[in-house]
Formats: sequence, C-alpha cells, structure tokens
Amino acid sequence: MPGPAQNERKSYHFLTPLPNGFHTKLLESKAEEATGERKIKLRVMASLYSGHDYGQAAKENQVPLGDVYLWLADFRRGGLAAL
Repeated sequence: MPGPAQNERKSYHFLTPLPNGFHTKLLESKAEEATGERKIKLRVMASLYSGHDYGQAAKENQVPLGDVYLWLADFRRGGLAAL
C-alpha cells in the first residue's frame, strides 16, 4: 500500500536560471529606449529579474506565457542582442 508521499500530486516547474550580468534597472532602461516587440521582451526580462515568476511576468506585460519561455531561451543564448 503506497504511503501518503506517493499519492501526492507532483508539479514540475521548469525554472531556467537567469543569465548573470544583468539586472532590473539595466533592462528597464533598455526597454525605455526600445520600441515594439523588443520593448515588451525587455520589460518581461526586467520583470523576471525583479523576482516575478513566469506567470506574473506574462500577466503584468499582457503576453502569453509561452512567449515568456521562448524569449528567456533566446535571451539565455544571445543576451540583449537576441531580444
């Protein structure tokens, strides 16, 4: 008979570490200078660096959650130039 720990539902979170060398204020200042989709991407990254989780960053910037994951992957590979 399985114990209570085996019956618990498990949720998996794919937390991707944020790249080093960036911070909220830098990303916010870059977002102020940017336009269009790049501005949104930079604001999403700034939200993540400020401590918001992926869902909060998506909601506060009014973008689909999937885009947050995709943009973060691009940012991890190519830094600011990828956004």
